[in-house]
Amino acid sequence: MVDIPKEIPEHKHCMICGKSISVEREFCSEDCQEQYNGIMKKRKRSNYIMIIVMVILLAVLFIPMLLQG
Repeated sequence: MVDIPKEIPEHKHCMICGKSISVEREFCSEDCQEQYNGIMKKRKRSNYIMIIVMVILLAVLFIPMLLQG
């Protein structure tokens, strides 16, 4: 039978790979931190693109209405 510890030490998990790490750290390695930074960069870029597309769409919809009025 496997001995299960009575109390699990205070810890958290790496945001990328899920490995157990100390409370003071966010990532288990530089590779995970670089991967996270890449994901955030892509997410930020896609948010900007979505905002630009929405502005263009609204302009395409409303400019003809304003010109007719």
